[in-house]
Amino acid sequence: MWIQVRTMDGKKSLQVDGLSKLTKIEELRNKLENAFDVSPNMQRLFFRGKQLEDGHTLFDYNVGLNEIVQLMIRTVPPSDDNNNKEKQTKKDCKRADQEEASSPSAQVNGHCTNGIEKGEMIDAKEPTLGAWFEARVVNTSVADENDPSSILYHVVFDGYEEDDINKLPESSIRPIARTALTWDQISVGQVVMANYNPDEPDERGYWYDVKITKKYDGLTRNTRELYARLLLGTNTDDTVAQECRLKFIDKEIFVIESPPDPNSAEALSYPNEKNSPAKRQVKADCNVCKDNPNKLCKHCACHKCGGKENPGDQLLCDECDMAYHIYCLVPPLKAIPDDDEWYCPQCKNDTSEGMACVGRTKVCSIVPPNHFGPIPGVPVGSAWKFRVQVSEAGIHRPHVSGIHGRDGEGAYSIVLAGGYEDDLVRSSKLAKHSEFAPTDGNRYDGIYKVVKYWPEKGKSGFIVWRYLLRRDDETPAPWTKEGKRLIKELGLRIVYPEGFLEAQAKKEEEKKKQEKVKEQEKESGKGKGKGKGKRKRSEDETSLTISPPAKRRSYKLPKETKALIDADTTNKKLWSEVTAILQDYPAFIQKVEEAFTCICCQDVVCHPITTKCFHNICKSCLQRSFKAQVFSCPACRAELGKDYKQTVNSSLDAALNHLFPGYTQGR
Repeated sequence: MWIQVRTMDGKKSLQVDGLSKLTKIEELRNKLENAFDVSPNMQRLFFRGKQLEDGHTLFDYNVGLNEIVQLMIRTVPPSDDNNNKEKQTKKDCKRADQEEASSPSAQVNGHCTNGIEKGEMIDAKEPTLGAWFEARVVNTSVADENDPSSILYHVVFDGYEEDDINKLPESSIRPIARTALTWDQISVGQVVMANYNPDEPDERGYWYDVKITKKYDGLTRNTRELYARLLLGTNTDDTVAQECRLKFIDKEIFVIESPPDPNSAEALSYPNEKNSPAKRQVKADCNVCKDNPNKLCKHCACHKCGGKENPGDQLLCDECDMAYHIYCLVPPLKAIPDDDEWYCPQCKNDTSEGMACVGRTKVCSIVPPNHFGPIPGVPVGSAWKFRVQVSEAGIHRPHVSGIHGRDGEGAYSIVLAGGYEDDLVRSSKLAKHSEFAPTDGNRYDGIYKVVKYWPEKGKSGFIVWRYLLRRDDETPAPWTKEGKRLIKELGLRIVYPEGFLEAQAKKEEEKKKQEKVKEQEKESGKGKGKGKGKRKRSEDETSLTISPPAKRRSYKLPKETKALIDADTTNKKLWSEVTAILQDYPAFIQKVEEAFTCICCQDVVCHPITTKCFHNICKSCLQRSFKAQVFSCPACRAELGKDYKQTVNSSLDAALNHLFPGYTQGR
């Protein structure tokens, strides 16, 4: 994808290639830095009256193919007050952390006020889930300097060391649970710690404080039932209304340990990493391998090989959240890229090379979308490189191939593309099934009529509806001798999007430069084979030479068309400009559209009225202007008068109807 970037004064305009719909605005600024010699912080980008802000993409602003983005250069450099404030804030935070670490209220003789040391294992309550996890104390601080008892414990949850450090109050920590209750020791109304999964009650979850509500003794161990309510608050009365059944009850109901008395000998009984009790089982992060480190898994590890080694060399896709080793990619990467976003081969669908995701840059308004018959100004044999151009021309409105129509009206157009073997603009992909398909692009073959249709069993064994189409067009078919001669006379060639050939030429030049650099590196490394290198360079030089374009005969107006144009003497000057250089038929039609476009509706003038100032306006548009009490020319504001006679220029009307047959329908 490419766009045009133009300065506000219009003095400099450049085409920027290598973009996509997902290109960030800050990435676009970096591309413009060298092209316009303007730093990113001095750029202001505008599109359709909106300023493009960082953090958004081109898709967010609906920037399409080959559209113009305006660049305004700032004259006053941005103030450094914000940067100084940020630096000062960072210094203050760093100084506060240092003072906090050295504060005497945080530690007393290497111990906290309630006897918890650094590195000790505790049970900590996760604020968002309300569940208790095994954690390790890394530091302490005081929330309020006036209240020494407001201690905050800096903890790291076991198994989640990569996450941020959590600062928890004293009510959210307690000694690690180590005493498991037997079935006989459990009673109704008792508050214990149990394992439960609110989302999937039959699966293992996290550890919550629960209040036992019901207890049923079964004949066997497997028939026992235990019901409880979750305690998510700080008080025992803050229970969840819904009663839940505990699935894991065999030696997995723990006593809630109370903090030891600091004055007793048990003050130092908190375990550390070496003497901590057996780790409790929690919900597995991966439901496929159950967090088994010895098992290959393509869900939680590398999606290519399934290996869990070298987690630092894994890339996580921003779309599907699947991980990939950098050496498992094709081609492999040498290091982790610096880009903020990365997409895996399965999710990467926008490579800036295709045209399937590009929206229309213009809409055909010369005929309505439900128009039957030829499109005015589009001769049989016209060809376009991409389907979106066919939609812009009005031949086939949808972006994809197939049938365009309605069940109550009929089919307006048909595109035959790659299709199936059972399967009328023809695409080059149809060449594998039809000998009438074009060699490249999409071709307009004319008007067809449905003769009959019937069901038939296809090659795959399914019912396929067959349609017998018969060509019903006076213009010869493009694959016949007469059709080829007509295409040559009209000068019809395949139409490319604006800027497409220039973008492809730049890509080819860059590719050839890279190939030359590689060849020079090979030759300098070998030191031999000068003859081969010389022959290779001569081949590259010949490939860069551009062959001169073949001489083509200019387009000649038919006698009937020339007679109608000569009859319109009022617009003689406009017609002379249009017919000055007749390159080919499409260029001639495009010039006619530009010259005779209504200033009000921006379409080809319908029932034109030529004013005394020689401007052509649609009759309906001028009547609407007079109805609004505006009695001047819409183009130049010349006074026409209230009693101005609105007479249709019949000569111009006849010429336009001859060039665009049927364009007045629906208007």
